[in-house]
Amino acid sequence: GFASSHGANAMGVWVGLLILRKKFGLGQRKLFFALGLLFVLLVGWSRVYLGKHMPSQVLNGYLVGLAVTWSLLQLVFFSGFIWSAVLPFFRHKNNSSI
Repeated sequence: GFASSHGANAMGVWVGLLILRKKFGLGQRKLFFALGLLFVLLVGWSRVYLGKHMPSQVLNGYLVGLAVTWSLLQLVFFSGFIWSAVLPFFRHKNNSSI
């Protein structure tokens, strides 16, 4: 079967938010981590519980989400894109050159 796209999306959003939170210093670290992880695990559990995926497909979805999100964020952070032009709402208060 195919990897769970629900699992990939949940993992991708969580990893992306974790990386952006670290880069921009947003929120409480432990609470943010725990709630995000709980969300990802509940999404995976729901897919198995509803019989839509096998556990291995959910795990594969998690890996796909992790790999794609990490790759895209590496491309954005290290390719020379100008943050203020690409994502103006992520402009940091103390440093407008990000």
